Amino acid sequence: MVVKMIAQLYETTLRWSKNEKAPFYLAGVSFLDSSVFPLSPLFMIIPMSITKPEKAFHYAFIATFFSLLGALLGYGLGFWAEGIVLPLMQLLHIEAAYQSAQAYLVEENFWAIFIAGFTPLPFKVLTIGAGIFRLQLGSFLAASLLGRGLRFLMVAMALRWGGPHIEPLIKKNLPRLSWFILGLGLLLMIYKTV
Repeated sequence: MVVKMIAQLYETTLRWSKNEKAPFYLAGVSFLDSSVFPLSPLFMIIPMSITKPEKAFHYAFIATFFSLLGALLGYGLGFWAEGIVLPLMQLLHIEAAYQSAQAYLVEENFWAIFIAGFTPLPFKVLTIGAGIFRLQLGSFLAASLLGRGLRFLMVAMALRWGGPHIEPLIKKNLPRLSWFILGLGLLLMIYKTV
């Protein structure tokens, strides 16, 4: 059922990308993706940029800006949900895991947020977690801007200069590149703790 719902959402975002109001839809998807929505703005940026490659950087800017605003929403949701989360952790007897996650995020907050923003990891989980754990807002915003901005900018650059024939390469290799960056980030974090 969930897979079918996500497939329908994917088809809907593809239809939106062909609509004359696509930039507004892109803004909405980007905003919600950073806090609650299950689909990436890339599902709109790619077809929109293939149709109008001269606007690829504009679309990347829209996605980055509204993704950052959505990250603030996720942070706020986490910040105000702490009163719910702590009793839930106690009820489930997973306070130790919660405290470990908190210690990790507080220590590695910039890199954790950057990696989640750049890779296929669910960014919304980290934005909400950043609010729950009261990460420094400035560092959180900088890491979100860098991670999301680079991700959308790389796709826009590839589509702007590579044209429509590069779309299959992006679809095929973006997840690999993202996982490669994730691996490098994790190695960096491990190296810093050794």
